[in-house]
Amino acid sequence: LDYVQISVFLSAIADIYQFQDKKEESYAYYEQALEKNPENALTLNNYAYALSEEGIELARAEQMIKKCLTLRPEESSFLDTYAWILYKQGYYNLARTYIEEAIRNDGSRNPEILNHYGDILLKLEEPAKAVEMWEESIKLNIDDPEPVLEKIRKQKNTDELEVE
Repeated sequence: LDYVQISVFLSAIADIYQFQDKKEESYAYYEQALEKNPENALTLNNYAYALSEEGIELARAEQMIKKCLTLRPEESSFLDTYAWILYKQGYYNLARTYIEEAIRNDGSRNPEILNHYGDILLKLEEPAKAVEMWEESIKLNIDDPEPVLEKIRKQKNTDELEVE
């Protein structure tokens, strides 16, 4: 059996469960995928990101994403995940360093990366620049614009914003 291919398959199942918001099932499949191939960078990234979104096991998520970055240090989505984990841990300046590197490494057209950058900038007390990043993420068709619009409304103190 090809353990690399099995790992990819298990990881795909985990991603489907993650998309369906079935966290426990998703995590179980990520674990199985990593048992088959501990070097599966995409699985490591997706699992680390899922944990960071939940705000759980952040130290473990950080270890996973650091492993990803040793495998593919220029990958913008991996840099974004690391920045997001650092953000969740309260390390906003360090998060900014990694998110800016993600943007330089082709992440400037990724609405989720720009959304994260806006959140980081807000924590660093740069609300005008945060709004600029959120607006750009909406222009790039972020999957769910309503939470982003809500952040912009809050900064602009208005209820009158809608997707153009």
